[in-house]
Amino acid sequence: MRLEPYFGRIQDVLYSRGEIEIEHLMVHEIVPDQEIVIRGRLRFWDGSMLEFVEHLVERELMVLKTNYAYHYQSADNQLIFRYDNTLHHPEISSHPITNTLPPASKR
Repeated sequence: MRLEPYFGRIQDVLYSRGEIEIEHLMVHEIVPDQEIVIRGRLRFWDGSMLEFVEHLVERELMVLKTNYAYHYQSADNQLIFRYDNTLHHPEISSHPITNTLPPASKR
C-alpha cells in the first residue's frame, strides 16, 4: 500500500515543524488500502491558517490525487489563496483547476 507512506510523510513534515500548530489532521479510509481522504487545518506563527483536503486513490503502482482543495487565509480571515480542482466553475479556462486570489487591492 502506497497511501500509508504518503500520509506518513505528510505527518512527519508537519510534526517536525515546531512553528506549525496542527489544529486538525485526519485520514478517512474510504476503500481499505485503495482510497483515502486527508483533511487538515494548520495554524502558522503569524496566525494565518491553511485548510486542505486531498482525495487519494491508489492505482497499480501510483497514488493519484483525484480531488484537492487548499485554502490559505490571514489571521484576520482575509483570503490569501485558494486552489482546488472541484467541478463547480466549468466556464474558467483552467477548469477543473481553480486558482482564487484576492483582488489586487487587497494583496
